[in-house]
Amino acid sequence: MRYYVIKVGRTPLKTLKIGGLIDQKVSQMTIKRRFIAGAKCPKCEALDRVVMLISGNDEWIECIECGYSENRPTHIDEPQLPEIADEVGVIQFKPRQPK
Repeated sequence: MRYYVIKVGRTPLKTLKIGGLIDQKVSQMTIKRRFIAGAKCPKCEALDRVVMLISGNDEWIECIECGYSENRPTHIDEPQLPEIADEVGVIQFKPRQPK
C-alpha cells in the first residue's frame, strides 16, 4: 500500500493511506469542509473556490485556487451608538402669525 503526505487544513503534514482508510493521527482530528456558494476569494477573486473549514472550535476559510487562508473572527466589533440625552424638555407651540 502506498503512503502519501498531504496537508490537511492547518494541521501539520499527515500521512494518509490510499484506499479509503485514514491513518489514526488524522482520524483524531476531524475537519469538516463546506463550500460557500457564490463567494469570491479576496486575493485572486476566483468565484466558487472558497471553502469553510471547521475543526473543533477553530473555523477558517481557504481558497482552493490560490491557497489564501483567513481566520473567522471570534467576536464582532459593534459600532458604538451615540448616547441619547435623557433630558426632558417642555415645548410650547405657538400659532403662526398671519402675514
